[in-house]
Amino acid sequence: MAIGLAASLIVSVVIYNYHTQQVGLLTAEIADKSDALEARDKQILEYTSTVAAQKQQIDEMSSQLQSLNSQIGSLEENIAQNELEIASKTVEAQGLAASVDAQKNEIQILKGQAARLYEEIQVLEDQVNEKENEIALLTGKVEETQAQLESSKRIKVNHYSVAVTQNEVGVVLPIEVEIIPAGEGIVSIDVKNVEFETGFQDSVRTAVTVASEYSDVSVSDKDIIIRVVNDLDGGLITLDGGSAGALITGMVAAGLMDQEIDSSVLITGTIKSDGTIGNVGGLDEKADAAADFGAVVILVPEAQEFDHDSISVIGVSDIEDVLRYLVS
Repeated sequence: MAIGLAASLIVSVVIYNYHTQQVGLLTAEIADKSDALEARDKQILEYTSTVAAQKQQIDEMSSQLQSLNSQIGSLEENIAQNELEIASKTVEAQGLAASVDAQKNEIQILKGQAARLYEEIQVLEDQVNEKENEIALLTGKVEETQAQLESSKRIKVNHYSVAVTQNEVGVVLPIEVEIIPAGEGIVSIDVKNVEFETGFQDSVRTAVTVASEYSDVSVSDKDIIIRVVNDLDGGLITLDGGSAGALITGMVAAGLMDQEIDSSVLITGTIKSDGTIGNVGGLDEKADAAADFGAVVILVPEAQEFDHDSISVIGVSDIEDVLRYLVS
């Protein structure tokens, strides 16, 4: 058994180191993509400001063009009237002809100004179209980067496990389930000051399988890390097989379904492949520890429900029962 335990620990360490390297690489990639996203957002803001100013300039020039066209129309109308007066009034013909020539010259000047404004409007409209195309391209890149960041977002579910030390004292230990969406279906265990037996590894695998089936969410493309931390002064704690199986199943299922865990509810019980909850030992010690910890309820296997002076003890039969109490 000692050799099997050592081999399990070596495999766990190798897996942990591998995931640590992967986490570092993924963190760096996320940081790079976040910087690129920020730069693109800034560029979009600059282009948007430029486009707004150019559109305003187009509106002003369009208004000027409309005014010029209105003036041209009025002058052309005056010319027509003056030409009629020239035909009918020979005495005033010279004066009217001079006036007509002057107005024609003014029309040519105004038409030249209108043509230049029109050309400037076309240039600005081309620039606006170009900027809008660049904005659309950058927006697509931003959305792609956001999608990549979203796909790499990690899900963490934190709660507490109840256990019994070798001295038969109940303790409450922090436990964390981390779900990495972009994974390969690897399940690993990360512990601090905790020694676990082979039964615990089997229980964790069963817990992940049952949680996946219950939530109807596949874990074949996800990596899952189970962390148990012992910061107590009492030294090393041994996890005896599967008494945390029901809790880990509930935490993984909650993470896969994006649900919150009720911190006032603790649980002890094994998990079976059909989702039912199996019996465990040390219930009195665990209930005492849960009550001292401040929990309101401790869930236990249905066949082991009992009365306790300081905490409500509720029996549960399967994972559906567990989540009914555990998920807030």
